[in-house]
Amino acid sequence: MFENLNFDPRRAEMHEADVLINRGVQFTVPKRSILRYFSKQKLRTFTIEQPYLGTLDTLSHLFLSIEFNEEMLSENALAEAKRITAESAKKCAMAVAVSVLNSKWKIRLFAGLLANYFLWHIQPSKLIQLTIYINQINNLGDFISSIRLMSATRTTAPHRIETAAPAD
Repeated sequence: MFENLNFDPRRAEMHEADVLINRGVQFTVPKRSILRYFSKQKLRTFTIEQPYLGTLDTLSHLFLSIEFNEEMLSENALAEAKRITAESAKKCAMAVAVSVLNSKWKIRLFAGLLANYFLWHIQPSKLIQLTIYINQINNLGDFISSIRLMSATRTTAPHRIETAAPAD
């Protein structure tokens, strides 16, 4: 009865990605201070929206600074996982904080504080969801397409008519 013969799963996925990019993603973190007993709200809500280019640049630097060796992870999984966690936990919290703040001055002033807050309030199960959302909201596909268009459409690029003849 409700069968849609024109349903295209690829188009539905693209529409979902567009909605996600335009509206952003809200996530909650439980309050864990003593003030939570005096407040009606037991959760803090944060929003991740599509980043500006400066935020995208900052996030790219953070993502590139997080590195690990797949071979070491397969050889000694537990020890390597602990080492990676020790090195990367603060960087992951900083990436979430930068994504939430999404402004040059907010990032400069509050990224450290918010990253420290997220470090102690976000669990790994929530971090994987946020990482997926951040990568999808970054909209790197459109950014790369823009770069391709800018580099390919050079109307004033010189075209050499003659070729250099070898000197005898």
